[in-house]
Amino acid sequence: MKRFVMHYSILVFSIAVLAYLFDFLCGTHLQHLLLNVDFLIDYTKRTPSFAEEFFYHAITTSIIYIVFLQFAKTKLYTLALIGFTIFSSTALYFILLAQAVRPIATTPMDVIGWLIIHVIFAMLLYRYTKPHSEKRLL
Repeated sequence: MKRFVMHYSILVFSIAVLAYLFDFLCGTHLQHLLLNVDFLIDYTKRTPSFAEEFFYHAITTSIIYIVFLQFAKTKLYTLALIGFTIFSSTALYFILLAQAVRPIATTPMDVIGWLIIHVIFAMLLYRYTKPHSEKRLL
């Protein structure tokens, strides 16, 4: 359980911190898009706090982590991880952008940053869910 919580925490914070750093260094808008919950909340009635947006992000990450812990027990693990990486690093960007109620400027650097942070997330996900990683603490 301790390992699960530690790995989950690293997954949740790593992608958010990477998005923030990429935004800070490159002037992109990744964190805004990553924490985008426009499709869940009517922004004409209220604006969610950063904590609420981050909470939704944490829930999504927990679902992904638990699903991949289960996939790690099957022969579909590698295929699922590759599919997830391709989807989350490409198509998901444009889906979230299209659903955004609040306008989000997009540039080629935004797309590159999104790709980079999601590939890093997928590498961490692999490290923490692959079947032979059960004895590792980090």
